[in-house]
Amino acid sequence: MPVVYAAALLATTSIALVLRSPPAARERGRSLRDALAGLAGTPGLLPFLLAVVLVNASFLATSSFFSLRVTGLGGGLALVGLAAGLQAAIEVPVMRATASAHHGHLFLAGCLTYAVAFALFALTTDPLVLSLLRLLSGVGFAFLVVGTVVAADHIVEPQLRASGQAVTRAATYGLSPIVGGIGGGLIWQWAGAPALFAATSAAALLGAILYRATRPVSA
Repeated sequence: MPVVYAAALLATTSIALVLRSPPAARERGRSLRDALAGLAGTPGLLPFLLAVVLVNASFLATSSFFSLRVTGLGGGLALVGLAAGLQAAIEVPVMRATASAHHGHLFLAGCLTYAVAFALFALTTDPLVLSLLRLLSGVGFAFLVVGTVVAADHIVEPQLRASGQAVTRAATYGLSPIVGGIGGGLIWQWAGAPALFAATSAAALLGAILYRATRPVSA
């Protein structure tokens, strides 16, 4: 409870300080309306956001039903755990290794890595091989975690970067799970696991194509 009280006191104090600041200081930032208008006028933003939704929805759909595929092929929970561990183990080293990579190459590499990985998921019928292939999707995840943030900064004008990051995060963590979860469940129910993984592979590839339609405003 003391922690809760301390957090509440800190929040209250912060609000009070903001309210006591001069009106001119509070209005220095770009208004929400101006920011949205600026983003709407950014030519490459819409295809980029569509690419973000497609590639992240494909990953989330694949991840949500991956364990069912492993067990459906005769694999046990040990293989499910192995797959999750392998992906997590590869992500951080790849992120560190790609810290200086060009944003366009990095985002595209993530999309294409997902496309290849998910296509292999669709073709593989050995649960052990399928679990090992999570290493590849882990590499793609690492590419996209870094590449999405950097690419968003290069697509919008410098003064709109905070707003650009906000809508990109909304697309990544808000819309993508909805699209991936619902779409993945429907495809799995109606057409089965291979069709789901084939569809997610195609979605990731389409994300790469859409990203090529963007026009970065800065290098």
